[in-house]
Amino acid sequence: MRIVSLLVLLTCGSFIILPKPAQVIHIPLTVKTGYGPFYPAYGYLSPVDYDDPVWGKCILPVRNKPVRWQKTSLSRIDLDLFQFLYQNTRAGRVSEKDFRSLFNKWKVLFNPVSYPVKPIKCYVYVVTGYDPDRQRNAVLIDTNNNLDFSDETPVYPEKRKPMDFDYHPQEAQIIHYQQLQNGKPADMTAPLVIKELNGELCYSIPLYGVARFNTGGHDYTLLASSLFSRTDFKESQLVVQTSSIETDKIDPKLVIDQGEYVQLGNHTYKFSGVDLNKGVLTLEPVDAAKEHFLQVGLPFSHFTATNVINGKPIITSTYKGKYLFIDFWGTWCQGCVEAMPKLKHLYPQTDRTKIEFISVACHDNRERLKAFINKNSLTWPQVFSSPSLKFEDRYHVKGFPRYVLINPEGTIIWQGVGVADLPEQLATLKLLRSR
Repeated sequence: MRIVSLLVLLTCGSFIILPKPAQVIHIPLTVKTGYGPFYPAYGYLSPVDYDDPVWGKCILPVRNKPVRWQKTSLSRIDLDLFQFLYQNTRAGRVSEKDFRSLFNKWKVLFNPVSYPVKPIKCYVYVVTGYDPDRQRNAVLIDTNNNLDFSDETPVYPEKRKPMDFDYHPQEAQIIHYQQLQNGKPADMTAPLVIKELNGELCYSIPLYGVARFNTGGHDYTLLASSLFSRTDFKESQLVVQTSSIETDKIDPKLVIDQGEYVQLGNHTYKFSGVDLNKGVLTLEPVDAAKEHFLQVGLPFSHFTATNVINGKPIITSTYKGKYLFIDFWGTWCQGCVEAMPKLKHLYPQTDRTKIEFISVACHDNRERLKAFINKNSLTWPQVFSSPSLKFEDRYHVKGFPRYVLINPEGTIIWQGVGVADLPEQLATLKLLRSR
C-alpha cells in the first residue's frame, strides 16, 4: 500500500512517551459512513512483495484464490498500519531495529498503551485479476477476514468518474476487522469501495467522524476525515461545518491537517487528532497572542523590522486595510532564487494602493542579502531575519520558500511554496493595475 503518515516524531534512539498536555479537550466522536464534506480519496491496490526484507515476512497464507482468473495478485490493505507493524514485531517477523527505523521514518510517537498485546485483524486481503468469463478486471475481497476466498463474491470495479464525489452504498463491500476500543479489541465493520482509476485498481474506505463542541456560547460541528485509506483515524484532517447540510463539500483550502490550528470564535485550538480507542476528537487550547501561525483562516501575527534597502522601519500592522504578500526566503535557497524574477516581474503590475510585498530573508547573511538585492534590483521592502529576530522560528517556517497572502483584516487567506498561481490569486482579488 502507498501510505503517507504525518504524526509527531518524538524519538531519539529509544521511544519516549510524552506526558499529556496541561490542557486537552476530548470531544466525543461519532463515526459515520460516507465522505461527509470531504472529497473522496483513493489508495492504490499494490501487490504484496514476498521478497521485501521487512514486509515480506508479514504476509499471511490465504486459501482458494480463483483458479480461472488470469494475472492474479494478492494485495493487503493495512487498516491500522502502526498496529500491524507492532504485532508483527512482537511475533518476531519484524526486527526491533526495523520497527524503530519505520516509526522514526513515519514520524510517529509510539505509545504502547494504544496497542493491544495480542494480534488483531487490522487488515484485509484482496485478490485481483482478469476474469476471462466476464472479460473484465475482477476483485475478491476477504470481507469476513478468514483468509479464505471461497466464500466471497467477485466484484467488477467500475471506472471512477472524475466528478463522482458522493458515497454510493450499493458500490461498497462491507469488511469485518478489529480495532481497539476502550482498551479492548472490538469487532468492527466498514465499507470498502473498489474502483478503476487510470487503468489501476484503487480502494477507498468512506468513513468520517462528527463531534459537537461548544465554546464561547457557540455550538460548532467538527468533522474529521480518516483520509479514506485506513480505518484507524491515526492520520486525520478536520473541517468546521459551515453548511446546514453535513455532506455539502467544503473548499479543500479550509481543511486542517493534524497538528494545525483551528479558530472557533475568539479561541484558537490545535487539532491534535482522533483517538478511536477513547472515541474522541482532541483539541488543545493555544494562546494566539503568543503563538505565530502561517495558516489559512488564522490571523497573522504582526512584526516590526527594518527595511534593508533604505533603513526605514517596517511595521506590518500599519498595512491594515491593504493586502500584504510576505515571502519567507533565503539567498542560499535555489527555489527561492529561481522564483525571485517572477516576483520582480509581478510586483510592478500590482496596485500599490491595495497591496504591498515584503520579503523576509531567513538563515542568511546581511551582506550577502544586500549584494543580492543590488545585483537583482529588487525594489519592494526587504527584511533580514537576524539572530535576534529569528522570524523563521517565530513563524515555524520549516521549508523555503514560503509565501502567505494576508487580507486587509489581517487574516491569512492563501499560502504556498510556489508562485505559479499567485498572479491568478491577485487578479481574482483585483489587486493588479489596470492596463
